[in-house]
Amino acid sequence: MSCVCVLLCVLSRWIVWLGGWCVIRMRGTWIKRLLLLVGAVGVMLYFGIFLKNGHQHSVDTKNEMDTPRMKTSSNLEERISDLNKVLRGFEKKQDIMQKILEEDREKQRKSAEVQQPAVQKQAEKKKDDANIQPQNEADQMKKSEKLFPNSVLFKEWGANLSEDDQREAQSLYEKYGYNVYLSDRLPLDRPLPDTRDPRCLKKSYPKDLPSLSVVLIYLDEALSVLQRALRSIIDRTPKNLLKEIIIVDDNSSNGRAEPLLTQIKADRTVVVSPVFDRVNFDDLKVTTYHPSAHAFDWALWCMYESFTPEYYKLNDGSLPGKSPSVMGILVADRKFLGEIGVLDEAMKVYVGENVELGIRVWTCGGSVEVVPCSKIAHIERAHKPYMPDLGPAMKRNALRVAEIWMDEYKHNVNLAWNIPFEVFCGTDTNSK
Repeated sequence: MSCVCVLLCVLSRWIVWLGGWCVIRMRGTWIKRLLLLVGAVGVMLYFGIFLKNGHQHSVDTKNEMDTPRMKTSSNLEERISDLNKVLRGFEKKQDIMQKILEEDREKQRKSAEVQQPAVQKQAEKKKDDANIQPQNEADQMKKSEKLFPNSVLFKEWGANLSEDDQREAQSLYEKYGYNVYLSDRLPLDRPLPDTRDPRCLKKSYPKDLPSLSVVLIYLDEALSVLQRALRSIIDRTPKNLLKEIIIVDDNSSNGRAEPLLTQIKADRTVVVSPVFDRVNFDDLKVTTYHPSAHAFDWALWCMYESFTPEYYKLNDGSLPGKSPSVMGILVADRKFLGEIGVLDEAMKVYVGENVELGIRVWTCGGSVEVVPCSKIAHIERAHKPYMPDLGPAMKRNALRVAEIWMDEYKHNVNLAWNIPFEVFCGTDTNSK
């Protein structure tokens, strides 16, 4: 009976082992599977016969109590001998199957070694393919020479442009005086930083403000810049305040109307101007300018100056500050502007009209203020394409302003332009 238990345990272990081996060998050849299946079936049949004979022997033993003990012992020894033979046969089969498994593992290992370089090579190829486009672009950029090394447009901008794009950008720059190539590629409603004093956001303004007419005077301006100015005015001005836009030129304005109109509502004789932030002519980035008075030197060339000391004692950079003049962008009461003569129509081209208006406003009982809570972004051209040499027009306008408004101080303007006194006295500023 103990032999049967041992045999059953061995058989069960081998069945489990064979099942696991079959799982491992799923990738083996069909011939090996067939041999193992036949061997397993044979072993099971053999054990079935053995167990049957053993059971029959036990029954005969009970029925034939008179059988000699020696015969029973001899039969048991034969059964044990047969069991040992079976076990040795299993051991041989185990060795064979183990050898097959090792051979299979070795084949798999060699196959993996062969496939790994191919996979690695394929991965490297994909990586190389992914880098082909950037490398080609890099090669293209390296091949693109700097065609205009002396152009101020490409001093800080345009390093990655192709040669064709460089030609287009330079041509547009020469025509307009700023980077139209980049302007044409920016959205019309591009976001701009709010560079005003934080206290401006907390201010409230009257509901019944005067309406606003915007006049844009343009001359040889790029269409995208003019469109962006109009879009900014419309987007940033309340509809109930914006009465009309009169297009005559472009100053690229995009500020708030309420702070300006509030000052005019309080005093119709005040002419107000927003604070200018500069838009760089090359990369069109915004450079913040702090609130300052719009002044001028003896050549009547506009310049920035500090507000009065009393202004800074208030310690509030959001408050309007008095200014001698304006720098070209202004808001005024239409009736008051008409009462003092509007603008001098005899001024030519550029510079001087802003100084003339400032002097006129102060002389005629009004005042000029710069309002920090209203800001615009202004493109300052690198050159004026409509007049490469502004000197003659600037000189003529300055002498006209001095002759009309400055009385004995006009001689200082004369000296600033290096004009002898006797020649200045003979100049007819109305005829030119």
